[in-house]
Amino acid sequence: MLSQLTQLSIAADGRYATAAELQFLKNYLSSFERRLSAYEKIRSAAEKITGEVAAKAQTVDTNLYRKRDRDFMDICKRDTKYMLRHLALTLLIDDIDHLRDSLLFWLQTIVRAFNNERPAEITHQALQDVIKQYLSPQETELFSPIVDLSRTLLSK
Repeated sequence: MLSQLTQLSIAADGRYATAAELQFLKNYLSSFERRLSAYEKIRSAAEKITGEVAAKAQTVDTNLYRKRDRDFMDICKRDTKYMLRHLALTLLIDDIDHLRDSLLFWLQTIVRAFNNERPAEITHQALQDVIKQYLSPQETELFSPIVDLSRTLLSK
């Protein structure tokens, strides 16, 4: 949304925006109630979601958050909580480009440097599964593409 508003302000400088240029605003406003509801649900249940994601991910691999006999579970929970907050904000403001450009490309470098692509993949899949318990199908439909983008950039 913010990126699109910025682009609109540049494109329509010195003239009125066309109906086609304003369509993204109509789309956003028509989905705003669902976005806000989903954001509030995620915010309210963030601790529970994070714990359930970690537990579900560990069912895939009990050593997922271990490296060289050191347990990184607390760090992974913290990072998942941080990521969840950014994903939820992206859902609310409908600005996936901002998420990709401001956070995911930077985080991708870190994930690759520490060879954490597999834990990122498994954690994101667990998040997709867990979030369905907290959001309506319509809210999940809005949230899933955001998680998919994050998973794609951080796990491959």
